[in-house]
Amino acid sequence: MLTLVCFSINNWEKRKARKQQFMLSLAKRQDVAKVVYVEPALNLWRLIFFPGEELKDKGNQRRWLRALRFSYELAPEVQKLIILTPIFFLPFAFRLPFIYQLNLYLWLKFIRRKLKGLGFKEVILWLYNPYDFKLLSWFRQRCLAIFDWAEDWPEYFRDYPKRLREFLSRAQLQCIKEANIVFTVSEYLLKQAKVLNPNAWLMRDGTNWEYFVKPKLYYTPADLKDIPHPILGYVGTVSFRFDAALVLALSQRLVYASIVIIGKILTLTPEIRLLQERKNVYFLGEKDYSELGSYLNNFDVCILPYLTEVKTPAPTKIYDYLASGKPIVSTSILELGFLSDYIWMARNYDEFSGFCVQALKENNAVKQRLHIEKAQENSWDKRADEIMEFVRNLLVKKGIEAKN
Repeated sequence: MLTLVCFSINNWEKRKARKQQFMLSLAKRQDVAKVVYVEPALNLWRLIFFPGEELKDKGNQRRWLRALRFSYELAPEVQKLIILTPIFFLPFAFRLPFIYQLNLYLWLKFIRRKLKGLGFKEVILWLYNPYDFKLLSWFRQRCLAIFDWAEDWPEYFRDYPKRLREFLSRAQLQCIKEANIVFTVSEYLLKQAKVLNPNAWLMRDGTNWEYFVKPKLYYTPADLKDIPHPILGYVGTVSFRFDAALVLALSQRLVYASIVIIGKILTLTPEIRLLQERKNVYFLGEKDYSELGSYLNNFDVCILPYLTEVKTPAPTKIYDYLASGKPIVSTSILELGFLSDYIWMARNYDEFSGFCVQALKENNAVKQRLHIEKAQENSWDKRADEIMEFVRNLLVKKGIEAKN
């Protein structure tokens, strides 16, 4: 049976996104023996000089405990999923790529010993972070290497210095060229990947739709109880993609509506500060994934106010929105065109506010059912089925049999 070793760019305890969801769903399969989830490395020097910052929350405390024990932990969700947390002993790893690679090489020796001790064979290497591109030449005990291109990383890390963004760009291209399979989160990235690797395929995000179906999850969270309806709700990070100016205009035009924003603010811009001052805009912060269904079921309309000039993949939350059965209003994101029958897609501020008004009047049981069915067709488990079909086809071509 196959074992997957995933070097992720997200901590396990973080809100479960594409990286964790793929590994969870793959670990549930009978044809997968184990999944090893390698978290981003912790920095020993930060623990020494900034212990309060490093140990301020339970998630970080748990990661440091794993790392300092040089041991792994079984994920509570799936016992076949193993979590490893590396420590980088040499400082300045993310400022100087060669220091990162030296740290990575040292940790790879430890990971190899762990895999050997666990008796793992037919290992599939799964990468996210372009910084890890050296693993494609160092990790030789693999039968396949997969690069899941989940972001255009130089664009995502736009605050990095120019030289580091250029390094990311080169490393990203190396991952695409050398991987046996490249999965991309968007059509835009797929077109670029196909030029460099013919074995590149679109693999969109998914959903745990059962978290969002109303009969199972409906209740009103405490921080929503005093917010008046109608509620226009957004779930997701407030990042460079988030069109704060649009939301500000929406709050001014629909003064009778409450706008609820659930998610972490990554950059506190002047526009976000103005939004925080609006009486009908409510920032509720991050929530656990298991709680999101109850929030979405209290929204009257789900909104996606993203900048259209930014190359945005189909947002992960779109299938969660669909699973709630609620009307959805979005800006005209190119990658959401395949869902145009399910979403109100606005080309400007006037259309966005107008569609919100129309959506608030919508009470269509047929549309609600169609939304939920569409979400069910795009579950994370369905994505795992698609992934394994690509993997098995390539293993057959390589003359490798992955026994059940």
